[in-house]
Amino acid sequence: MMFPGRFSTPPSPALDAVALRLLGEIVEAARDGRATHLEELCAAIGVRKPDCRRALTVLHRQGFVDVLRMRPTLSGFAVGSAVRAGAMKALRGLAPAAALEDEEETFGPPSERPPSMTRRAA
Repeated sequence: MMFPGRFSTPPSPALDAVALRLLGEIVEAARDGRATHLEELCAAIGVRKPDCRRALTVLHRQGFVDVLRMRPTLSGFAVGSAVRAGAMKALRGLAPAAALEDEEETFGPPSERPPSMTRRAA
């Protein structure tokens, strides 16, 4: 979801997932005409406040969310609508083997992935 060149350091895949979920929730609230608050968003996606704040900061810097008004921008609304239209998977609670199978189902086997998507040894 994150676009190259719009953020100085690449966010982690977990932060990407939180940002997508948050954007989807913010878009849903905007469609319903209701205001969103950090506590409500954290409860809706089941993520801690610091992680939500970090993801909101990334979304704000990239121009997808106006954090002062807690509303999506036009581009954020487009991306969030696309996220809401697709099936969103749980962020937490997957067993390691299930998470690996889910990753392969989403991105294909590691041998077929572009180099930017392969895991690097720490």
